Amino acid sequence: MSQNKARYHHGELREALLSAAVQVLEQKGVAQLSLRALAEQLGVSRAAPYRHFTDKADLLASMAEQGFQQFQHALHQAVMNTELPILARFQYMGHAYVNFAQTHPAWYQLMFHEADILSHPKPSLKQAAESAFQELAQMLAMCQAASVVQQGDVEQQALFVWSTMHGLSSLLLAQRLPEHLALNALIASMEKLIFTGLGECSEGKAL
Repeated sequence: MSQNKARYHHGELREALLSAAVQVLEQKGVAQLSLRALAEQLGVSRAAPYRHFTDKADLLASMAEQGFQQFQHALHQAVMNTELPILARFQYMGHAYVNFAQTHPAWYQLMFHEADILSHPKPSLKQAAESAFQELAQMLAMCQAASVVQQGDVEQQALFVWSTMHGLSSLLLAQRLPEHLALNALIASMEKLIFTGLGECSEGKAL
């Protein structure tokens, strides 16, 4: 047994495989991913990855799940500063959304646009995606409680905001935004329009 094979204990290999897979994804794309190639890259037997993933589809689903977990963490961290006004925290969340897509474009595409992922039955993947969405829903519930936006169905409001930020992120990744627009200014402008659509209160007009 080689030193590389001896290095991985139970659970460590799975994380190493996921980390290596994300790097391959970002550098070369989904088509270049294979469990066999990952095994060779990490110096383990060809059979070793199959103790953690049944096939490539299972690997991709696990990568998407991890992506949503990282995405949720980024959204959560964006609103941690409770000393800031509620709308400023919401703005940070909007920037965190777009920044994740911009920083991890292939991972983001896998999470939201890969056909095999969208139909994958993995329960933990669906839960991870839902948990990320709930970060936004909780933020809007706080906005309602502070009378910053109109009262209403929080999940519908969250879906409206999510769809807007996802559309902006997708256009950014597709390089379909006008080149003369500064991204940070565009995000801020869209957030103003979002709050107009949600029925801003007096504090919202200060944006």
